[in-house]
Amino acid sequence: MLFRNIKHGVRGTLISLFFLVMPAIGSADSFMGRASLEGYDSWDWSGFEARILIEDKPVSLPVPLIDDGSFELHNLAHIPSDRGIVEVFSERYILRGRLSDQPIIVSPMSTASLALDIEANSRLLDARGVKPSSEAKLTAIANAIHSVFYSQVASPKKLEASPILLSRYSDTWSLAQHLSRYPQHLIGYQVKYHDELAVSHHSMKGKHKLNINTPLNIEQSLMLRLDSQGRPLRWQYLEFNEAPWACVDYFEKRIRWPLGVRLWAVDPSLASHYNLIQAGTNIDELIRDNHCGNTNWRLPTVQEMMSLIDSDSGAWRFPLSLPVSGLGPYWVQGDQGEPQVLDLVTKEINESTEAAKLLPIAFTADAPPPTAVRDTTPVNLVQLRNAYSQPSGKWPKATLDEGVPFKELASLPPVAFPQNNPYSPEKVRLGKALFFDKNLSKQRNIACSSCHIPDQHWGDGRKLSPGTDGKNGRRNAMPILNVAYNTSQFWDGRVGSLEEQSIHPIVDQLEMALTLDELLDRLKADSQYPALFASAFGDSEISLDRFKQAVATFERSLISKPSDFDRFLSGDQQAMTDQQIWGLHLFRTKARCANCHSGPTLSDQSFRNTGLTYYGRRLEDVGRFTLDYRHESMGAFRVPPLRDIAFTAPYMHNGVFPTLATETKSGAVVGVLAMYNAGMTKGRNANYPQYATKYDPFFPVVDDLIQPLGLSNEELLALDAFLKSVSAASRLTPASIDVLQNPSIER
Repeated sequence: MLFRNIKHGVRGTLISLFFLVMPAIGSADSFMGRASLEGYDSWDWSGFEARILIEDKPVSLPVPLIDDGSFELHNLAHIPSDRGIVEVFSERYILRGRLSDQPIIVSPMSTASLALDIEANSRLLDARGVKPSSEAKLTAIANAIHSVFYSQVASPKKLEASPILLSRYSDTWSLAQHLSRYPQHLIGYQVKYHDELAVSHHSMKGKHKLNINTPLNIEQSLMLRLDSQGRPLRWQYLEFNEAPWACVDYFEKRIRWPLGVRLWAVDPSLASHYNLIQAGTNIDELIRDNHCGNTNWRLPTVQEMMSLIDSDSGAWRFPLSLPVSGLGPYWVQGDQGEPQVLDLVTKEINESTEAAKLLPIAFTADAPPPTAVRDTTPVNLVQLRNAYSQPSGKWPKATLDEGVPFKELASLPPVAFPQNNPYSPEKVRLGKALFFDKNLSKQRNIACSSCHIPDQHWGDGRKLSPGTDGKNGRRNAMPILNVAYNTSQFWDGRVGSLEEQSIHPIVDQLEMALTLDELLDRLKADSQYPALFASAFGDSEISLDRFKQAVATFERSLISKPSDFDRFLSGDQQAMTDQQIWGLHLFRTKARCANCHSGPTLSDQSFRNTGLTYYGRRLEDVGRFTLDYRHESMGAFRVPPLRDIAFTAPYMHNGVFPTLATETKSGAVVGVLAMYNAGMTKGRNANYPQYATKYDPFFPVVDDLIQPLGLSNEELLALDAFLKSVSAASRLTPASIDVLQNPSIER
């Protein structure tokens, strides 16, 4: 537990994290230090360590802090103080300061200052003319870092939980770097954690503690205050005279409203009554001034204006965000855009009134989803067959986006075995026994083979698979045929070898749920294994490394049988139908599949976001992002190999598509191919940043290679036919070494 035994004793002073470093008596290369959290009598620093970094690399051994925060660093004479960075850290909590500062203070403020200085010293950014950071930005970044720590103090029940305020950042140093480098990250963080930041800010300034049991601004979820440039204000709860705002970003989602950005101009003087000419002049000024970064200012429609009134009470819904006086008459536009006066009290158009209040609105419509005209591109099937009956080097050129690496479709190559884990049939035999052993799960009720079933192409045909405790896993169980050719394993590529992959299902609490010690205990208690290990490795020692090697060897021996496509490549020109050859051509050209699905396994081994992240929703899965916390990885998953794809439904990382392509009674084609044909979820409601999420710098972006295809139903069925041609009957037992060396052998 990172934070515990905290004795509250707020003294109304700056709450910051710091330690003082000074030369130790009698030693020129040692420093004494102490970590402290100002404002509290005691902070338990057990679990934290201190060390020195140069160019982000440790140059001293970490020294544990004792409970009161004191520590001593030794053997520092070789470290240049002008380059050294002092770091105090524990898991995701990292604070840094300069070794050259005397006394050295490592705090949220020093961490923010260091991050900003590193950014300012970047040659690339200097070339772009980046100006030195303002005091306000320094304070805001320090506030964000401080809030992560302070939230643990203010909410004792959450001390053992993952730090919520770190959000999508790997640690507090990464948070500092992102907030200093990217304005959208600083804005997004302030919008998302406004109230927590306000509480932390008050604490840092020694002010009274804010109560956030209720939102500081109850309207903020629907109305976000912006400055004249269209940027969100840092503080959304202050009175207008304390922190005036120029407009508000209106987030409400109403039925039949066109999607887009709606801004209301905010100026208390607009509550005055204007005649039509004066109203038009005011709006013209907003347009001329590019008010809030927008030139689409106009009169609101009746529907837009009425959205500001409570339908039951008739009261003004947003007095904090739109501080205008009273209801009364307002200028609006009619169905044809003509100016009218709407009385918000009677909710009727008043044709006799010539002066009214003014509340301009700017609406910028969201771009529509990309589309493509669906039609059949004429082809000559005889010519196509002749073209593809040639060696693959003479096939028609594949349609590829610029910069896309491409390997031509081909038969499977020989399976490569690592030098430190060569093939042997004895290891395959041991690996198979381990793979099918239900005793290697917590409840002794499932094995690896429970989710990777031989006659189901080593998948299980389910969207999600239940683990030993009956709870479903997070992702679809990928068929494991041809994993020998993968450069990394799992949907997110979290490990690079089959050896390392082998233990992940064992320890996953949603799968087999054992510890590694329990795994070894169960293996050693089973009478069948000493002989199997001795046969595979020369003696009966049972170890974790040998477990990994045996399972990996077994898995490498599971490869696809030759398909009709392989027979076609080998010279059997009748192995594929005309429809399948048409589908092959579409796969490489109009359908754009070859951008990602290429080479012998029909996968380029990359990771892509196809639009199924379900970001911020119940089914959210951020994919590869949890490995590197890079925005490009948000929602990215493995491009799956397509061999045997016709037999391995359901599809995608969450198993949401039950079929590749199915023709309905009406002649329409549905399934995952139809979804790709539509461009997946690209540009569709809730799948691009809109409303409040447009301020979220981590909102997932569908890969640029995903585009509407314009395939006709006939072309979709031809594409489906080709995918059937790369699918063969399941290999039920491990391939022999001669097959592994020549996968085209018909065995």
